[in-house]
Amino acid sequence: MRRANLIPALLALLWAIAPGPAPAATASGNGTAQPKTAAAPPKAAPGKPRPQPSKQAALAPAARKPAPAPAPPTAAGPVLRLAVEGSYPPFSEVDAKGRLKGFDVDIANALCAELAVRCRLVQRPWAVLQDAVLGLEPELWNEVDAIVASVSITDSRRQTADFTRRYYQVPARFLRKKDSGIEPVAGRLQGRRIGVQASTTHDRFVTQRFGGEAQILRFETLPQAVAALREGRVDLLMADALALEQGVLKTRDGGAFEFCGPNYTDPHWFGHGAGIAVKKGNRELVERLDAALERIRAKGEHAKIAKAYFGFDIDPR
Repeated sequence: MRRANLIPALLALLWAIAPGPAPAATASGNGTAQPKTAAAPPKAAPGKPRPQPSKQAALAPAARKPAPAPAPPTAAGPVLRLAVEGSYPPFSEVDAKGRLKGFDVDIANALCAELAVRCRLVQRPWAVLQDAVLGLEPELWNEVDAIVASVSITDSRRQTADFTRRYYQVPARFLRKKDSGIEPVAGRLQGRRIGVQASTTHDRFVTQRFGGEAQILRFETLPQAVAALREGRVDLLMADALALEQGVLKTRDGGAFEFCGPNYTDPHWFGHGAGIAVKKGNRELVERLDAALERIRAKGEHAKIAKAYFGFDIDPR
């Protein structure tokens, strides 16, 4: 065998023994087949060396992470955006951890649960909420669906917003010293003294209802009227029940006094209570909220929430 033919044969034998495919041969200028020179591997980029895949990874598919569990039903789906104020305790306020709480907040969450929707609470100042109700800030209705912020229902506000039925009303109440036995009943107050803050709805009411038999003592401020009850200068005091609870019953000597008589909520005298405000014309949402309110009342949820904040009934039903 000629030398020229020996070299290719030896190369072929070596490639047959070595693993991997043999390089393709190319024809030389003299017609002798020559092995093609293997291309030099690319230079590694500076930095950390790139890890090489293992043989096991090449032979078997990569282990897959388990699929995440499906999200609970409340994590997706319909959202009800409810505006609250956050600075009107005990109806809504922000606690030390920055969380919204209060009667309005709990009612909002209860309604969302009843409607099976996610509740997104949007905190806004009262001035902004009131302007939205009055039609002066219509942009807010792009951010929220309803306002749950102790908005009193009035005839003028009904011109610019729709309302649910009232979900609470702080009644007017009489306060007396415990064990006095005095009842605010027409015909039984002859010679009794009723204290009231002057030029208020309560003043007009007691004057019209009891002024023919009881003596009406008017005070410039409510604290002055409360002081008169403490000192025995009046037998009964009429005012907003919440003001009496916070200003008298929950004070140091509040245990010496008690509410008496019924809740007074006559709309002619005391308005229509607080409702949930909705953008004018959205009657469908008003009806859904009204239905949900009735259901949480029927279940006792409304009363349970109110009891956590008030020592009197605020649901006018």
